[in-house]
Amino acid sequence: MQARERPQKIDMEWVIVRPVVLVDKPAKGRYTAGPLARVAPLVPLSFDDCADCLLRAATDEPNWIGKIVNVGS
Repeated sequence: MQARERPQKIDMEWVIVRPVVLVDKPAKGRYTAGPLARVAPLVPLSFDDCADCLLRAATDEPNWIGKIVNVGS
């Protein structure tokens, strides 16, 4: 069983946030995120922006439940 298939077998709500390359730089406060989001694979995203997306996924995006979310620039 592949990693992306495992959460689908669990009886709880889940979201997988899949960031691009992460860097330790200040947040820009703007990024693209969503299950169908097309992100630039080699454009770095700050840890802070990724953390913001994680909070968003946990609190503000009910349509992301049960999905893999791409996040990046």
